[in-house]
This record gives sequence, C-alpha cells and structure tokens, in this order.
Amino acid sequence: MQHPALAELTLSGFDFVPVREMVGDDDELIIELLLILLESLPTQLEQMIELIEKRELSGAAALAHGIKGVAGNVGAITLANSAIALEASLKKGMLDHAATAHFQQIMQQTHTQLTALL
Repeated sequence: MQHPALAELTLSGFDFVPVREMVGDDDELIIELLLILLESLPTQLEQMIELIEKRELSGAAALAHGIKGVAGNVGAITLANSAIALEASLKKGMLDHAATAHFQQIMQQTHTQLTALL
C-alpha cells in the first residue's frame, strides 16, 4: 500500500514535525511506528477498561503512562495529552469518569484515523 508523504500530511491530533526531526525524515520508519501504535490500540484500550472496572488504579496509571510515551513518540499529541490527564487522576487514586471517557474516545478516534491513513 502506498502511504502519503508525511511531510504533506495533516492529521487531526498529530504533529509529525518533532517525530520527523527525531528520526531524520525517515517516513518509512514513522509509518512502521504508526503501524505499531495502530495494532496496539485495541488491546491497550481493552486492558485499560478492564483495569478501571477492577479499580486497579495503579495498573491503569502505569498503562496510561506507557501509552502517553508511545503516543508522544509518534506525534499522537491528542492521545498523549489525554493519557497524561488520565494518568494524573489515577496516580492520585481518583477515578475521573470524564477523563476516562475522553481517553477512550481519543483512543478510538486515533485508531479510526490511523486505520484510514495506513
């Protein structure tokens, strides 16, 4: 499948400029990283829902932290910011339903966008 040139790509919630700087404008590497994110999103969302339902907040916070890092590294800024907000509330031992719902929405939106792109 032919992928669009990332230099010309505008994708809501993503900023590829720092990613391109980090990997030296290697579009193929960025595509590989985005594919890894795409493939991991459903499982991570399922894990997050399960952890929150079980009220395992420290595990959910650790998962949010990992998602934040991966999302930030591939330019998924909106997902990274949502994970930051969720992680912060979970680390305080609070289950913020609005932050949880927003995070789930952003995870699904990111998955949809990447599916259409890749």
